[in-house]
Amino acid sequence: MKTLGMFLLVIGVLVSLFFITALIKGRPLQVPGPNNLIASDATLSRILYLASLSPSSHNTQLWKVKVHHLSNKVEVAIDADRVLKVSDKNKHEALISLGAYVQTMVSAFKAYGYSTQVYFDENTQLALVSYYKDPALSNDMDLEHAILKRHTDKRKLAPVSFDLKDLLNNFSDIEFCKKGSDSYKIIYDNSMLAVHQLSSDDNYNKELASWMRFSDKEAKAKLDGLCADTLGMEGITKGIFNTLMTEGIATSSVFTRQSEKLYQDQLEHCAGFIYFKNEIESKSALFETGRTLVKLWLFLTEKEISVQPISAVIEVPACKIELKEKLGTNVSLVIRVGKTDNYGSNKLYRRNVADYVQLED
Repeated sequence: MKTLGMFLLVIGVLVSLFFITALIKGRPLQVPGPNNLIASDATLSRILYLASLSPSSHNTQLWKVKVHHLSNKVEVAIDADRVLKVSDKNKHEALISLGAYVQTMVSAFKAYGYSTQVYFDENTQLALVSYYKDPALSNDMDLEHAILKRHTDKRKLAPVSFDLKDLLNNFSDIEFCKKGSDSYKIIYDNSMLAVHQLSSDDNYNKELASWMRFSDKEAKAKLDGLCADTLGMEGITKGIFNTLMTEGIATSSVFTRQSEKLYQDQLEHCAGFIYFKNEIESKSALFETGRTLVKLWLFLTEKEISVQPISAVIEVPACKIELKEKLGTNVSLVIRVGKTDNYGSNKLYRRNVADYVQLED
């Protein structure tokens, strides 16, 4: 009996230590704040920081930036080393991410009273943003607040209490399909088919795992990818993730099956989907899709409507073709939308702008 009692005591102590460790590791991630990259221009430094909060696939933050400070121009290009080589072979999502970054920057300039002009070169895939202080514009701190607040929401989302179609009338080249509609079912069915196919691809799973950050230490060192905080975890759930999760577990069949169930749960719990249409899927069209995404997302953020991009259905060619045939248009992007009791906040988990911004003059 004494031996059994001692054994149970030891087990109890180990379990307690595990949960204490998990609670400690479950604390919110502390990330560095913005830095004054351009000492002579605090406003431009702030705008570059706000631009860094743009969405990107797997939070790869795949942009390279050159600032021509004296000529009021910013060049933005795709960092090829950060492109998803397996799931985004044709740079479909990379071009959308590039457009999203540029539009976030344009919105940040507008928030500080600047007008902009954007030029995108189809051949070089280089974007050029020209900016100037516009006396007709005043600072818009509500817009800055929306940029800071915008985030991807992976939680269960509820229907909205008003007609989203009416709300979105000012946006062209997008369609809202309410949960339960024929269009919703087409996207739902093909999304589940796509995520099942991707989950069975070892190379896809390895790529995804390579962008996951399994501890706060790793997250702080890299400031990119998918850490527990950006995946929506907190408290004991985050602590258990950071204590037990490894790259090997993240590529296991058990984990991928669980990920499929989570994906299904997300698809089923929302107000519906919004899909983005491009008749001709050129590089310029994908770049503009990214710009439209940010305009729409910031608008929805101000209404406290949550958003999560649904990329799997676009990453599997057969499913993408099926969408085109059944929806009657080429679909470049799908997002799920809905309401929550608490909109939440952006974790501000981003690389230091000094790591990818060059000052040319």
